[in-house]
Amino acid sequence: PAPAPSSRIVLVGGGLGQRIQHDGQFETQLHLRYPERNLIVRNLCQPGDTAAYRPRAGRGDPWAFPGAEKLRPELRHHRGSGVEPSMDEWITLCKPDIVIGFFGYNESFDGPAGLEAFRKELEAWLRHTKATKYGRDTPPAVALVSPLRFEPDPSIPGFPDGKTENENLAAYSKVMGEVAASNDVGFIDLFAISRDAGRKLTSNGFLPDEDGFRY
Repeated sequence: PAPAPSSRIVLVGGGLGQRIQHDGQFETQLHLRYPERNLIVRNLCQPGDTAAYRPRAGRGDPWAFPGAEKLRPELRHHRGSGVEPSMDEWITLCKPDIVIGFFGYNESFDGPAGLEAFRKELEAWLRHTKATKYGRDTPPAVALVSPLRFEPDPSIPGFPDGKTENENLAAYSKVMGEVAASNDVGFIDLFAISRDAGRKLTSNGFLPDEDGFRY
């Protein structure tokens, strides 16, 4: 469904979402498609972020929501300190009507062995996000966005051929789709879309270039 007038859209997650800040296509296309709706976009993505783990140097707690520390115990060692707002506090400042999560790429490096942990992490994040009002009268609508297909570049010595990377990305994107369906949230499968594009879409194998954003 189309976003309501004056909807506030908050992006969270890893490098794919963060990259949107460096290209105007996402917000431009939103405003072109819905020119009378006065949509507002706030981008809280950072490379390395997962659904549960969002470390910041200015905060002692790297976790995205209460209980997240149980989902990523291997990442419990964090040396940040300070009074930077927590992720929930940042999101509350933005007062979102819609939250879009860009996950799956960082997590895919855990390979097949990490799939069930990834599923549990996504499920926990969705339960938390769908139950939190973030300063509004009702919780936000939520959508998930998968990673892009990895693009090999034979001209670069030692660059991965993409076989293992794309096997993992396909598996993690599949889990995202399953979790989205079971939790009744939106899902955009960028892995499938980019796999079928038939042309180069990235600047470094995994982040969109200008043509990738336009596509």
